[in-house]
Amino acid sequence: MYNLLLTQIIILIIFLFINNNLKLIDNFTNNNKICIILTTYINSKEKEKMYLERVKKWLKTGIDIYLVDSNNKGLPILDNHYYEYLFDQSKENYYKSKNNSSILEINSLIKIINYYKLTEKYDYIYKITGKYFIKEYKNLYINPREKYDIINQYRSRKGWNNSEIVGFHSSKIINLLNNILNMNDGGFERGLGSLKKYKNLKIKKLQPLTVDKCSYFVKRNKGDTLYKL
Repeated sequence: MYNLLLTQIIILIIFLFINNNLKLIDNFTNNNKICIILTTYINSKEKEKMYLERVKKWLKTGIDIYLVDSNNKGLPILDNHYYEYLFDQSKENYYKSKNNSSILEINSLIKIINYYKLTEKYDYIYKITGKYFIKEYKNLYINPREKYDIINQYRSRKGWNNSEIVGFHSSKIINLLNNILNMNDGGFERGLGSLKKYKNLKIKKLQPLTVDKCSYFVKRNKGDTLYKL
């Protein structure tokens, strides 16, 4: 009788431990099922230093990091979790000097995804602008019991969603990126805003993410600086 009671208590303790740590277990089981593509345009020493610092921080997370630079530059990094794809966007057929920069960014994403066959390796693929490192990177992991088509960042408004961070299910990413490209050069942000209208897409909205205050910070094109994404 005593042994039976002891066994039941042990089983109850194990159950409570597992139940209270499901999120931790889910994150563990998702290990290596997400990756991050960092988009860059390295055209100065200042930018190289800026991106280098961020990439080194990302690599400490254990997440596979893919850097695509559309100015055919790279970073002096050797790491088992780091990969590069470099090309000169000005030599591409789709390039025009008046192109929306975020549309050019989408083309660079498609290039690196196809080159490394990322849709065959990961469940979710995130695009993050290379100038940002976020402290709450663990929030990028998706519960394996759920499935989303798009993971949008918090900053948004009607018909618009910021694109400093955006994730896609690997089975949908190429089609959705091409869908945005076919919206007559409306931009990545307007494209993401338009996709929110489609009821057949399951979309997750991230909680606000804190931008790490690294050095060599470069402002956005509008001249402002983001500290929350």
